[in-house]
Amino acid sequence: RLPIKRAGERATTTNTLFCRQWRHAAAPLPPALTRSAPCDHKKRKTERPSTKTTQMSPTMHNTTGAADASSSAAPSAPASASSSASSSLTPDQIFFTNAFNAHRHALVDYSRCKNLDELRVVRDGFLLALASDLCPTEYDPVRFAIVSDPSVAGAVASSDSFRRTVVAARTSASWGMMTDAVKFKAKAAGSDLDDILRTLEDGRMEWLGAASAAHRIKVTLRVALAKDDKSTEGDESDAKMVWIYALCASIPSLRKKAAEWGRVVEMKDPTRPLEGYKADLWDCRREEWRPLDLGAQEAAERGGSTLDEAWKA
Repeated sequence: RLPIKRAGERATTTNTLFCRQWRHAAAPLPPALTRSAPCDHKKRKTERPSTKTTQMSPTMHNTTGAADASSSAAPSAPASASSSASSSLTPDQIFFTNAFNAHRHALVDYSRCKNLDELRVVRDGFLLALASDLCPTEYDPVRFAIVSDPSVAGAVASSDSFRRTVVAARTSASWGMMTDAVKFKAKAAGSDLDDILRTLEDGRMEWLGAASAAHRIKVTLRVALAKDDKSTEGDESDAKMVWIYALCASIPSLRKKAAEWGRVVEMKDPTRPLEGYKADLWDCRREEWRPLDLGAQEAAERGGSTLDEAWKA
């Protein structure tokens, strides 16, 4: 082990894959990044700015006050338009808002989807639920197609029941007319429903792609931690930094920031961040790390997950 030569220095060892690091309270932090636990990834949520500018919410796309369905947790409980808000909303907006809120829980399933086909099933299931309230006339022929399909009855109480229901609904000649009617109601209420659902879908697909691209290095890091009986929470935090870099390198909006971080830590090969790893340069207190830290958190949220959850998956 290398001795700590000066107060405030970060001691390192070379007996692990990515070097052990300790961070000392004596080490000064840049004013903009000063915080009680600079690298505690388990408490990241408390370190984020109070104003979120990139998190998608249905309210960002319409004037109905519909629910935020993009976070990894379930959207808040359904609620009717409040009496205070209803005075400023038109009847169409109130009608659509109440229907959206009544079925918004279905959007939580976006966070469980593993591919585009599954996302489209959730999307169409949500449209089907909205149609049952917003446009019953157009919904009835589609409902008839569902109850008439033997495969739906056969899948009752099974895990495939929801998908079978949606597939049966799509076979109805009235499916297109029903979805158009739902979107017309949304537009009349000032809501771009296509944009809302597309944003949720894109966020999930982006996150799945990034998590897949960074999976191999995550496994490498976690195996190294598991094999080292002297590993500490600091080691896990350091490992997470490397993994978060790999995530950001696969997210289009964060690639430039990831490349900038690569230069800061003198990375030899951006696709192999552990090659020539210099522990003393991988300091999460650096200003250049902040966009990656927050950007990865926001990408996880858009994808219906959290960094901690993804790290353990």
